[in-house]
Amino acid sequence: MEIILNGEKADARDGETLGALIARLGVGGAVAAQVNDEVIHRDRQPAVKLNPGDRVELFRMMGGG
Repeated sequence: MEIILNGEKADARDGETLGALIARLGVGGAVAAQVNDEVIHRDRQPAVKLNPGDRVELFRMMGGG
C-alpha cells in the first residue's frame, strides 16, 4: 500500500504498524513520529496500524548544542 513518508510517496506493507515500519527502515534511537498530524508517543508506535494514504513524519532525535 502507498503512504506518504516525510513528504515522499513510499510503500508500506498491508497491515504494517508504525513500529514495524520504523524497525524495517532501520531508524534507530529515539524517534518522534506523527501520523496524519497526530503525534504518536513511542509507547503507542507498535500498535498504530497504517492505512493507505496515511501521512507519516519521522524525526530522529539528536543531542547537541
